[in-house]
Amino acid sequence: MFRNGKVYGIDHSDVSVKSSTKLNRYLIDQHTVEIQKASVSSIPYPDDFFDVITAIETYFLWPNLENDMKEVLRVLRPKGKLLLVSEIVRRPENEKTIDRFARLANTSDYMRYKTKEELNQIFIDAGYGNVTIHENKKHGWICAVGCKPYKEQEKES
Repeated sequence: MFRNGKVYGIDHSDVSVKSSTKLNRYLIDQHTVEIQKASVSSIPYPDDFFDVITAIETYFLWPNLENDMKEVLRVLRPKGKLLLVSEIVRRPENEKTIDRFARLANTSDYMRYKTKEELNQIFIDAGYGNVTIHENKKHGWICAVGCKPYKEQEKES
């Protein structure tokens, strides 16, 4: 799909990296996909590297969401976008499901789902602009998009 691009993937889990590497072996051999073990807290790429970053079903597992959002912003190019998607949104009607899921996964001490409003504020506090939040209450998912601002003044200095 990306004739002139490359897809990069990171995960902190050895199992996920191994599985993804196996699944994408052909594309890795073609140098169009690169997968490595790494944490969102310390992304092993230089500043202003990516056009788009997606985080699907992961933000609630990030070690320090507020700081990790800034780390993602660091590796985005100016006008680059972060697309964050989750099938669960913290709302009163979801509290029991979230708590049960966290207990089953043994993650209740760090799994933190956010409300639409909380996600919006986290994006803004981390420095993203043009933040939009799409929520489908019927199916229970949320998609948040934020853009790295392009600052003309910084380019001229």
